[in-house]
Amino acid sequence: MTVPLRLALLTLRVALAWWVALVLLAALASPPLAGLGGLLLFPPLALALGAVAAWRQRTGLGARPDPADLLAVGCRESISLGLPASQALRVARSAVAALHGEHGLHLTEASLAGTLSSQGPDVRGLAALRADRLLLRVREDGAERCTLELSIEPRHRWWAGGLWVDGGRCRRQLDALHQAILARVRAAGEAAQAQSREEVLRSRLVQAELAALRAQIEPHFLFNTLAHIRAAVGTDPTVGQAMLDALIDFLRAGAQVGAAANVRLADELGRVERYLELMRLRLGDRLGVAIDVDPALLAQPVPTACLLTLVENAVKHGIERRTAPGVISVRCHRIGGLLAIDVDNDGPGLCPAPDGGGTGLANLRERLRLAHGPDATLCVEDRDDGGVCASLRWPAA
Repeated sequence: MTVPLRLALLTLRVALAWWVALVLLAALASPPLAGLGGLLLFPPLALALGAVAAWRQRTGLGARPDPADLLAVGCRESISLGLPASQALRVARSAVAALHGEHGLHLTEASLAGTLSSQGPDVRGLAALRADRLLLRVREDGAERCTLELSIEPRHRWWAGGLWVDGGRCRRQLDALHQAILARVRAAGEAAQAQSREEVLRSRLVQAELAALRAQIEPHFLFNTLAHIRAAVGTDPTVGQAMLDALIDFLRAGAQVGAAANVRLADELGRVERYLELMRLRLGDRLGVAIDVDPALLAQPVPTACLLTLVENAVKHGIERRTAPGVISVRCHRIGGLLAIDVDNDGPGLCPAPDGGGTGLANLRERLRLAHGPDATLCVEDRDDGGVCASLRWPAA
C-alpha cells in the first residue's frame, strides 16, 4: 500500500473517530443539535482534524517514512545480538536509562518495562497522552546469542489510535533506543578487543622476558662445567672424557627441550639426573643423591631449569664447600593445590645472603613471578639440623 493511500486511510480513520465523538457529545447536550451537527457541521470539522493528524504523522516520521508506520499505533522491532541474554538486558537498561532516566524501569530476568515521558513515569492528566510504554523482552538463541524484542506504544492507545496520532514519537524513540543499544554493544566489543590485544601484547612481553632470563641460565652453567672439564683433562684425562660425554648427553637433553618456557616435570628430572651424573664424575663419593617424586606429578608443567637451578645451587654452595660426603635430596609432591619442590643439602649453611640471593636464584624467582605472579614462592633457608633447604611453591596445573 502506497504512502498517499495510507495517509488517506489515516485521515478517514481519525475523521470518523472525531465525527462519532462530536455526535455523542452533542447528543448529550441536545438531540436536535446532534442531528444537525452530525449532518452539516461535524463532517468538515472531523475531516479537518483528520487531515491535520495525517500531516503530523507524515512529517513526524521524516522525509522517507516507512508506510507501515503511518497506520501503526506504536512500533516494534527485534535486534539480534551476540551476547548472553542477561548481558543484553543490562545493555538495554543502560541505553534506556541514558535516554530517559532510571526512574520507573522494571527489570526481570527476561524483560524490561517502563514508562517513557519527559515528565517522569508518574505523569498524569493531559500530559499522559504524550507518554509511552516500553516493553523489552529477551529471547535466548544460544549460549552467546539472544534476540531483543522492543515495543514502544502510546500509554493511551485509544487516543493515539483513534482521535489523534503520536506524530512519529514512538518511532523516533525506538530508533534512538536501537542506536543506543548497538552503540553500547560496539563499545563493549571494541573494549574487549582492546583488552584482548593488550593481554596478547602483555603475554608476548612476558614470554620475551622469560626467554631472555632462560637464555642467561645455559651460559652460566656451561662455562662452569667446561672449566671443570678442562681441569679434569689436565689431571685425569679418563675422567675428563667421561665428563665430556656426560655433558654431551646433558646438552642433547636440553636441545630436546628447546626454548620452551615450561617442560614436563619428568623431562626436568631427566636433565637433573644427567647433571648429577656429570657432578658425580667430578666429586666422586662426596656427592650422594636421594630423589623422591610423586609419579602422579611427572606430567605437571614446570618452568624450564627450575629444578636444575636449585640442584646446581645445592652442589655449588653445599656439597663443594664441605670435605666430607654430602647428600642432595630432591622431593616433588603436592600440598593442597600447590606443587611443591624441595631441594635439601647438608652443606655448611647459607653464606652470605640469608634469602638465597644469587644470579641463578634471582633469575628463577623472577621467572616464577612473571609466569605465576604472587602465587609462586621461592624460599631458601637454613635447616634446624644443618644444611640448607630450597623450596618452590606454585599452583599445580
